[in-house]
Amino acid sequence: CLNHQHTDLLVQELQHAHLWHEYGIIQEVVPFTNNFPRADIHKLISPDILHQIIKGKLKITLLTGAWIQQWTGDDSKALMKVYIPAIKGHVPQDVICSRELPDNDSDDNDNNELADTLQALSNRLHINERPNQSVEVDAAEIVDAPAAQAHVELAALPIPGGAHDVSALALELELPNFPTMIQQFLYDQLHVGDHEAPDFDPVAAPSFMGRVSVFSSAAASFHAPSDLSGTGGMRREHIRATTSWRGGPARHDCVLVGTNNEVNCSLDGLAIAKVLRFLGFKYRTKYLQCAVVHWFSYVTDSRDPDTGMHIVAPSTNDDGMPDISLIHIDCIFRAAHLIPLYGADFLPREITPHDSYNVFRAFYINKYADHHAFEVA
Repeated sequence: CLNHQHTDLLVQELQHAHLWHEYGIIQEVVPFTNNFPRADIHKLISPDILHQIIKGKLKITLLTGAWIQQWTGDDSKALMKVYIPAIKGHVPQDVICSRELPDNDSDDNDNNELADTLQALSNRLHINERPNQSVEVDAAEIVDAPAAQAHVELAALPIPGGAHDVSALALELELPNFPTMIQQFLYDQLHVGDHEAPDFDPVAAPSFMGRVSVFSSAAASFHAPSDLSGTGGMRREHIRATTSWRGGPARHDCVLVGTNNEVNCSLDGLAIAKVLRFLGFKYRTKYLQCAVVHWFSYVTDSRDPDTGMHIVAPSTNDDGMPDISLIHIDCIFRAAHLIPLYGADFLPREITPHDSYNVFRAFYINKYADHHAFEVA
């Protein structure tokens, strides 16, 4: 039976050629996990076997009857992003192996050893951990300032023929208080950086009922060093907010929004919101770019113990109406991918992806969407 001691003995006693051809060992190569507990390569499943399990069982057993002509690596990656939430409720909990690490204060020595091992690995790979904090986000506490290492800009051209003034937009969005939201936004912009700003008063606050440009998308550029991307580790993605996507139903992407230090949020100061519209308008000498967003609130102050993901739900005001406000686009960090909590019942075929926000009441924040999402979510 192979083990660390046997491998060390072979390296000491055998020549390079014999070592490689008979045992597949390169004498000069020592894995950096060599001395990590619970990382004994002799006891871990072979990567090739794991690959065959995924490609074989997933494709043949789970996808039988799906009428898939060709299954590619990209298909596998796409499925892996949504697979865990989809099977929850249909398989035993132990099958879903995305649990959080136990606290280091635990009395269980094995758990402490495992936590120390993964922490050492994290340090070795220079991965920055983000601590868990607590829940609710108040839209009034959103900071109208650039998010760290991120930049968002609207599409080059507005949507032609859309709503062009505040009154028309209020009707289109079914928001009778939209003019007041504009006032609140202007008030916030005028008092950015004021430590003792006066209380917002709609009677005294500046008003705007003029022309507004509507945009179907925005581009977010942010620092994602773990992704193989552009110069300096920058990544760029598009965020959509349109009444018709490619001639079909509406598309309203969700985003991570930066909050100030006074707001405790489970994602290290990042709130979740769905973008209803991207807007731009000129007020006095400034051209202001903003987004109409519907806020989500965190259901609990910790991750789901089975999937390892935070759970959010659409937020409402005290009167039961959706919690909607206007924020500057500089508050947006990047897009967020939400996956519904499907439950244990099978879904009717009539439910399509664009129905998700209307049909389901709670959502996972998908940390498996990409490398950078895994780090921040």
